[in-house]
Amino acid sequence: CIVGSLEGCALGCNDGCDPPDRVDWIVGYRVLELKDDLQITDNRTSLIPGGSQTSSSGDSFSTKNRFSGLQLGVMYQAHYQRLWMESMIRVALGDNRQTASILGGTTITGAGVTNNYTGGLLAQSSNIGNFEQNEFTMIPELGLNFGVRITRCLHATIGYTVLYFP
Repeated sequence: CIVGSLEGCALGCNDGCDPPDRVDWIVGYRVLELKDDLQITDNRTSLIPGGSQTSSSGDSFSTKNRFSGLQLGVMYQAHYQRLWMESMIRVALGDNRQTASILGGTTITGAGVTNNYTGGLLAQSSNIGNFEQNEFTMIPELGLNFGVRITRCLHATIGYTVLYFP
């Protein structure tokens, strides 16, 4: 079995060099971060004759999840001549720090006077603020990959991984 030479790359995979099936155990540390922002604005102008009034409202919602914890898993790789398949399952266990920030305001202008108010369309004085909490979280992950050895030095793979971050 010639590995790593140009001469070996041109050979097919039916020469007894197929790697054996294998199982790998995974232990590690995982950090995930998910951020999301939403901005909403609304501008209105009064259509009442003689009463020129405008109002503008704006809301801002921001969330952040930061997970850190232990990751455990197993990966199985099966070989059949030029084809191979790899399946993987992992789960991460740890702390998810969740933060949310809600802001909102309204400006009303009429008869040359401008007034500002707390609260917008969805952000009201009852829910405006910064909120935080820590929560124990499990994050599962599944993966499946298929591959073909075109030559000993050239492989093609396709696969899919699903990760659930609750």
